[in-house]
Amino acid sequence: MFRNHLKIALRSLMKHRLYSLINILGLAIGIGACLALIQYVKFERSYDAFHEKAERIYRVKTDYVRNGKVVFDAADNFAGVAPALKDEIPEVLEAVRLYNEGAKNNPVVTVSERGLASRSFKESRLFFADPGFLSMFSYPLLKGDEATALSEPNTVIITESTAKRYFQEQDPLGKTIQLTNNEGDEHFCTVTGVLEDIPANSHLKFDVLVSYKTLHQRDFERHEESWRGRDLYLTYILLKEGVKPSNVAAQIPAIRDKYKPGYAVLEENGVRLRINNFTLQPLESIHLNSHFLNEVGPPGNPGIVNLLEVIALFILIIAWVNYVNLTTARAVERAKEVGIRKVMGGNRRSLMGQFFAESFFYNLAAVVLGIWLVQLTKAPLEAFIGQNLGFSIFSDTNSWFLILGILIVGTFVAGIYPAMVLSGYRPVRVLKGSFKSSSQGNALRKSLTVFQFAASVALIAGTIAIYYQIQYMRSQDLGFNQDHLLVFEQPNLLDSTIALREQKLERMEAALDQNPYVKQITRSLVVPGNLNETGIVIKREPSDDLDDAQVANFLYVDNNYVETYEMELLAGAYFNKSYRDSAAVILTESAAAMLEFSSPQEAVNEFVYLFGRQPMQVRGVVSDFHQESLKEKVAPSVFLVRPEASRYFSLRVSRDNLSEGIVAIEKSFADVFPAFPFEYFFIDDYFNRLYQDDIRYGRMIAVFAGLSIFIACLGLFGLASFMVVQRKKEIGIRKVLGATIGQILALLSRSYVFLLLLASLIGLPVAYYASSKWMENYAYRIDLGWWFFVVPLLLMGLIAFVSLSYQSLRAAFANPIDALRQE
Repeated sequence: MFRNHLKIALRSLMKHRLYSLINILGLAIGIGACLALIQYVKFERSYDAFHEKAERIYRVKTDYVRNGKVVFDAADNFAGVAPALKDEIPEVLEAVRLYNEGAKNNPVVTVSERGLASRSFKESRLFFADPGFLSMFSYPLLKGDEATALSEPNTVIITESTAKRYFQEQDPLGKTIQLTNNEGDEHFCTVTGVLEDIPANSHLKFDVLVSYKTLHQRDFERHEESWRGRDLYLTYILLKEGVKPSNVAAQIPAIRDKYKPGYAVLEENGVRLRINNFTLQPLESIHLNSHFLNEVGPPGNPGIVNLLEVIALFILIIAWVNYVNLTTARAVERAKEVGIRKVMGGNRRSLMGQFFAESFFYNLAAVVLGIWLVQLTKAPLEAFIGQNLGFSIFSDTNSWFLILGILIVGTFVAGIYPAMVLSGYRPVRVLKGSFKSSSQGNALRKSLTVFQFAASVALIAGTIAIYYQIQYMRSQDLGFNQDHLLVFEQPNLLDSTIALREQKLERMEAALDQNPYVKQITRSLVVPGNLNETGIVIKREPSDDLDDAQVANFLYVDNNYVETYEMELLAGAYFNKSYRDSAAVILTESAAAMLEFSSPQEAVNEFVYLFGRQPMQVRGVVSDFHQESLKEKVAPSVFLVRPEASRYFSLRVSRDNLSEGIVAIEKSFADVFPAFPFEYFFIDDYFNRLYQDDIRYGRMIAVFAGLSIFIACLGLFGLASFMVVQRKKEIGIRKVLGATIGQILALLSRSYVFLLLLASLIGLPVAYYASSKWMENYAYRIDLGWWFFVVPLLLMGLIAFVSLSYQSLRAAFANPIDALRQE
């Protein structure tokens, strides 16, 4: 029986090649797009799941609560937290620390091995780690002993790709590397292990791990058991089997109060005023649920991941709907086939089996083609959107179960309606020629088309909203002039004193000052685009009571920073250039308002107090500026003159002969620092990288929204085909009676206009709500005005018109004699 069904399905395919091609292509694109999106969603949700003990590993983060409200969360805490939790809580099996040297101290690794030229590498992904790190996490060690690799000072583990960068094809074990940083620290470390490259779905991404005991050589008290300052120490704990995390979390406040008295402050009436607490975060939740200060890498976006999952489902449903529409569009053509088969003894069960077999055949062909399309387009699609989609179809058993599920469900969903309807035709009516489509069938097809229209309009509206929001953020005034600002990091200097390091940096500044291509020079700890994670407590009046103090971002700069960045001076003056103006500050407009100055002019020459005690005179007030992206609200900021704390040189360069100017700057750099590589960036490019995630997600949504719209257009083509066949004789009669081509086109398109308007009434409010919720993530956002409703409707109308044009024009230009000949 199955063989017979297969033969009939193949004959039907060959007889109706165009319909079969559209059916299979629509299903294949839908299944392929769905597979691609589901694979990406699964990849995003699989972060850190590869660790064998992942379910028992938790990260300890810091919560800052003021007056019952969480002010901010931080991923890091104190150096002493890990050993205290391990010693004080019996349920904690292991606790390890990571010190984020790469983010803190701009480390450089120098390799000088026999047979290799001496080379230096900036390593932003370098951490110090406790010995228990390798036993807690499941990062495979290719070479070395897991138990001892990080147990001694001055030992280091590197990844496989890093080993090739450092030592090419030589065996890295036992080799020595030199580690330096911008604080003047220097360590000669022996390579004791080589790890596999870190998986892409790990929230911890590193290239170099140095033993934590190496930090003891810098400052034992600070790095071992200190509770003095939160300073990029990441703490992870491993619970014993069967232990509830809530039981461990309940014991942490007492440990905090023991080791850090006063870290939680209560009012006299017992109401909590200020609480700084440590909370547990499951390892596998970090990637999608961790938008905290001092994260080790960019977090994922759970909202976008959920949205892509919904889009994947919509695309698949639209593809199945198309199959139903295209199959029922041929109902009139297949009615006599069904009638004859019933007369010859065929029953409804066998006919339903035939249509289910056809559905299975089409879905199977579409699945195979869809998988091939996914693999074919994987590389160009990833290049376009700038994101690894995490495909693992051929290596992941779960992916095959997903594909099998899509095949089975698709066969049933796409085949059930055609099987029920076509197998139910009465042979007498069909063979007499009195068969016509039922009103219920027409209603269902129109309902399915409305669903396709609504989904398409909503996706178009959402894509346009994302595009305009990104363009809005990239085009806004940032509060400073970002044109032709070249920035480079100052080199790591190993001089024994700050004074000697400052002398070399001043020589660098003097050399640049003589460069004709450089107009202005400044130095600073951070530049716009850096996440400024340092706050300072500031008050209008001196006081040791800081409960009512305000917190502002503080920016270490030199005397020229505000002028070089061309920030608008609202009142007062810039920093004095004739001497080190270290007893003065410049406030931003929002900082002055936060300190309750009635105007910028009132703040000038007044004193403010850092940490409630240190007096600083307000030299001037500048307009607010964006240190971070427009996702974040402008933070009140305070500029302090501390050039010795700088990390960056910022140069306002000439617009003319820019390439020659960069060469000249590189030469000036090489004259002062011949041993260091010159690496630079322009501040506008650097700032725009903050929107890379938004751009990437926007492109992903646009691509897959486009695919869903294309599939929906195939559905329109099918419905138009059905309508033209049904109204063929009516069109012939109208043409004989004098109807024009335009009137025929209007007749055939009228119903679709109504369906499109109805779909817009459903889809656009949904899109508006979803877009509005998404916009809440941005402090500065566009207004969703009339264009949000009109533009998607017009675009969808144009797309629908193009989709319908072929069948409508074909019917309008057809010879009416051909349509009426059967009468």
